[in-house]
Amino acid sequence: MASNTHIDRRPSRGLHSTMALHGSSIFVFSFGCLVACSGTTSGAPGPFAGTWSCTSTVTDTFSKPINFSTSSSAKTSSIVFVDNGNGTVTATGSSDAGAPCNLTFTTNGNAATVNAGQSCTISGITSVFTAGTYTVSGTTMTGSFTASFTGSLTGDAGATLNVSGTETVSSTCSLTSN
Repeated sequence: MASNTHIDRRPSRGLHSTMALHGSSIFVFSFGCLVACSGTTSGAPGPFAGTWSCTSTVTDTFSKPINFSTSSSAKTSSIVFVDNGNGTVTATGSSDAGAPCNLTFTTNGNAATVNAGQSCTISGITSVFTAGTYTVSGTTMTGSFTASFTGSLTGDAGATLNVSGTETVSSTCSLTSN
């Protein structure tokens, strides 16, 4: 990589890392905590059902390429949860690239745990969610997640860059509508 290569964190897309290579710059679009999500609510009401406005800290640690350092940034997002009425909730997100990502969580009272092993592929990057929990207290929801990501990026000039690593996300959210 050229010495002027840098990571520029842009508005995210939620629980997922996607990157777009432009010349010698990589723009990391973190899909941390379903950032930039949209959807509708339906199903049985529960503590998660509704639209949540979130502030998240997203940290990406690259294992490939090895000369990329850890990157951390703050993100804001909207998450829409649908209570499925069967002990699960679904969060549906859309990335800046327009590709939807649906994640299912198992609920236990005011806690929802992501069903590990689910994946989303957006713009050539696949994220596999390894762990994550949201907890609701009144109109406040907090959560943290981990995912691994891997894929190839193609730049404007046709050059490709293989990337992989892990992402952690920590979020605090407020219920905006249910």
